[in-house]
Amino acid sequence: PFLYLALLGAVPAAEADRRYRVSLQPGVPLESWFSIASPNLHALRGLPWWAMRRDSAAIQLFAQRMREAGPRLRDQQARAGAAYFEAVANAYLALNRGDSAAALRQFSVLPACPWQTFQGPCHDRALTNAAVLAARAEFGPAAEVLDTLLVSSGGVVLVLARLKRAEVAEQLRDRETARRNYQIVLDAWRRADPELRPY
Repeated sequence: PFLYLALLGAVPAAEADRRYRVSLQPGVPLESWFSIASPNLHALRGLPWWAMRRDSAAIQLFAQRMREAGPRLRDQQARAGAAYFEAVANAYLALNRGDSAAALRQFSVLPACPWQTFQGPCHDRALTNAAVLAARAEFGPAAEVLDTLLVSSGGVVLVLARLKRAEVAEQLRDRETARRNYQIVLDAWRRADPELRPY
């Protein structure tokens, strides 16, 4: 849950930055990083963190690292992981430029999640995609993305997805879906830590 705790402000910014900037260092061997069993996989998930902080330089460098690493990786899943993260980085770059139309186009053609049995590293792209769709008043497609995410995720991201799903349902005048999802968020965060109280 580190990424979502960082995005919610429950992790010190310096600690999150330190963890994610490891993936930007030149010369770091990435061959084993893309395995689900790797303790380094979390270091590859900094894109939403950098996007929230409007750090386009970090996103661009990350995309470059993935592009350079891809051809050198012998493992097929590692190559797929590098291609996936490069494509996600390009979508986040479009978002940081304020080009939501380009970002949506790029999110819609992303490669399949390389981790089919455990899609945790891919959940942030779905949540971001849904948020962009909702911001553009494309509430039906946003609901579809969130409904898919809700059946494949758990933990903190599940609560965030429920909150966004409730907001989208309100816009669609689907009061029952909104009420049900808001209730789940309320039950989960009724005695929340201070960082969550604004939600």
